[in-house]
Amino acid sequence: MAATADEFRDLIGVDDRVDVPLLRRLAYYGVPTEVRGSVWKLLLPTLTYTDMEDDTGTGVNANTNTNTELYNSNSNNNNNSVGSKSDDNANSYGYDEIHVSRMNDSRTDNEAFMALRDEVEKYCARNPRFRSAKNKIQQRMINMLYEYTQKTQTNSMFGHNPALVHVLGPFVYVMKDSSESDAQYCYEIMLRAIENRIRLVGQSQMLGRFLMLLRSLVPQLYVHLEEEELEANKWAVSWLQWLLCRELPFDCCLRLWDAYIAAPKGYGFELHIFVCLAILDTCQTDLIELEQPELLAFLQHLPTLDMDRILNQAQLLYRSVKF
Repeated sequence: MAATADEFRDLIGVDDRVDVPLLRRLAYYGVPTEVRGSVWKLLLPTLTYTDMEDDTGTGVNANTNTNTELYNSNSNNNNNSVGSKSDDNANSYGYDEIHVSRMNDSRTDNEAFMALRDEVEKYCARNPRFRSAKNKIQQRMINMLYEYTQKTQTNSMFGHNPALVHVLGPFVYVMKDSSESDAQYCYEIMLRAIENRIRLVGQSQMLGRFLMLLRSLVPQLYVHLEEEELEANKWAVSWLQWLLCRELPFDCCLRLWDAYIAAPKGYGFELHIFVCLAILDTCQTDLIELEQPELLAFLQHLPTLDMDRILNQAQLLYRSVKF
């Protein structure tokens, strides 16, 4: 059962030393809206896709056991060949990018940033949570995107990818009562963790592993996708890279990210591929009835899902796979 807001306040407000392993265990099962910003701000600095040193200043113990098996298991990331029609040089600005490199961006920085501003306007118009203070939120998002793109002009693989807006949205909402600098800090930690995951796992390996598991664990849907000739670049690379922030309804994304941010040492990211599989398994009855255009639209705009159930199913799938 998820902890209440008061239980979280008691844990994070007692003194300067927070029991982070306990906070992680509680947050994994969902964080109430009222305290989500404070919890994310405490946990995000420990988010990484590589091993971290203990943060003795906040009570982090990297060897602490938890009641979630995922926390105590690690997989051998085998490099699997890609059995799909994926294209690492896919259109950088379409939906099907694995990443956007500045080397592939022929636009000027000003043109590219104006495109991001347009994406912010569309994003805020679509999100009912942002409509009441749309102008204020839009300006904050534009300020934060500008700071990030200026700071990472030469060392980020993302360039001016429009998905940067979708990653930013949850932080602007969750940390609306925090300073802009706090929200900026947390946003950049998440982007750095996503980038580290891509660099360390490998783009083709990540996609190949997903397709291999899809064929093994959800075979009927895999065959249907093949028959409809729906290429993975049209949907799967975005699912895998951007942690479903572009596809899931906003509240579903927040709940999912509670779990990812709570899981230590990148295990939340390791679970992500199985979350994607659990979603496909849950939705496959509807998906196999659709032809390519409707199928693609469904995969790019997922319905509201019970994310607690999806996470539980993802854990079962994770444990069922023998690497």
